[in-house]
Amino acid sequence: MTGREKRIISSRESPTRYRRPVKVGTRHVRNSSASSGSGVITGSPNAATSSTKTAPGRQDKSLPPTPKSEAETVGDHMSDARATYGNEDRSLHRAHSWETTSHDNESKERGRNDEETESQLAEVERALETSREEQQKMLKELQKLKVERDGHKQERRQLQEDMARLRLDHEQDLHSQQTKLDEKAKLAEYWSEKHQAALTDLDSLKERWLERDEMWKHEWERKAAEVLEERDELREKLHTMQKVAQVRGEEGEEARRQLLDLKQSISTSTRVQNQVTDHEFGDIMSGLNNEIQNWIVHSFRKSKNNLSNLSSVLRDSIKQVLPLYERVMSSSRLVFYQAFMVDRLMEIFNAPFFGLPEHGPLNHADALIDYLEDPSSEYTQWRSLTLSIIDQDRRGDLAAHTEKSLRSIQMDIISTLNELTGTEMTTSQEMALETITENVVKAARLVHRQRARFVFELPKVSVEKEARFDGKVMEDVNGEDEEDLRGRKIQCATFPAVYKMGDERGENMHLRNVIFKARVLCAPPPE
Repeated sequence: MTGREKRIISSRESPTRYRRPVKVGTRHVRNSSASSGSGVITGSPNAATSSTKTAPGRQDKSLPPTPKSEAETVGDHMSDARATYGNEDRSLHRAHSWETTSHDNESKERGRNDEETESQLAEVERALETSREEQQKMLKELQKLKVERDGHKQERRQLQEDMARLRLDHEQDLHSQQTKLDEKAKLAEYWSEKHQAALTDLDSLKERWLERDEMWKHEWERKAAEVLEERDELREKLHTMQKVAQVRGEEGEEARRQLLDLKQSISTSTRVQNQVTDHEFGDIMSGLNNEIQNWIVHSFRKSKNNLSNLSSVLRDSIKQVLPLYERVMSSSRLVFYQAFMVDRLMEIFNAPFFGLPEHGPLNHADALIDYLEDPSSEYTQWRSLTLSIIDQDRRGDLAAHTEKSLRSIQMDIISTLNELTGTEMTTSQEMALETITENVVKAARLVHRQRARFVFELPKVSVEKEARFDGKVMEDVNGEDEEDLRGRKIQCATFPAVYKMGDERGENMHLRNVIFKARVLCAPPPE
């Protein structure tokens, strides 16, 4: 067998020996057919572009490989393959023209292989075009990044200029603030000197004031001595006028007028500090009467009598206070409620000093006051001063016992009125009652701190002894005229009368004035 024949046989056995796979940006695989043994070049159209891309989030500083050189290399390989296939086909045609059938089959097979190769070349060319387009896009992106970099540089220069300008402005402001602080420091120093000078002047004024105060004190003492001498003279004149008035019956009325004038002059010239006038006491008593009356009306105007359900103990207690309570309840129940409440409050008015503790140093203060009672001015001055000092006690014993005693009186009033009316008091009503009782204690203590002696008298009504209306010391709660009420029977009293014994200095205890008239309810006129 010649060498030519060996080559022909070899070409029959391996018709695809020269069909090698082409690499374009990615790896191509050679597939073998069991029946025909033809080779096929496979690959993805995007394979050529994948090699030119970098991983996301990472910037490649070197330029990507040029797709053009790779495409030229592929083209050269394809040209060599076509030339080789053409030469081989021409040689086989001249050498084996006599084997027409087999040669035709082989040529058809090769034709199909050529078509596949051309299809793959078209795919490679499309991949190359895609790579070129992506390269253009990358160039445009690079140009855009350069433009952005230049913009950032320009912004950076602008920011540096702004920072320099702000730094200059800050330095100027700092200098201005420092100047202002220096001016303020100078101003503060100036006003400090002024303050020191003012303090010096104040010390001087204080010294002058003390000198003037001492001078005025001596002057006041001198004038007080003169007033006392004048008071003694007026007192002697008063006694003289009283004797003359007793002897001279014709001049009695004139003497009484002069006596009243002299009393007023003495009271004005000898008034002592912290002593309250008769008019002020009258206003205080009138205010207490109005508070109690308003509270009764506001709390029980809508209530009804509940006499059928009263306990025997409460009935006996009410009979001792108001023997004619059934008659009063049927006609004037609110007046009856006030009368009962005031009778319970008389414990505060009649006490020498309400609220003294049962134990301790103040326990026997009221007994000592009663034991040393004397009509002299020394006693009245001592009693007034002692009770004033006790009233200013801040140790807590007096306040605690006062609150305890007041609470007992309040609960007695609340329970009795609730049973009489068949209702329950509200919290606001109880608080108003507490305020009233506290005001009564303040008024009673104020009265007992005076040098004059005050007496509270609540007219009593009994079945055996009838009480009659007296216009000098009584007033009707309904406001009827005194002339119409003269000699009429009294059913109950709603507020006590207040009498004053002596004057503001605790002297002349034989004098008796009516400071406040008792408030009473008179029986209707007989038919």
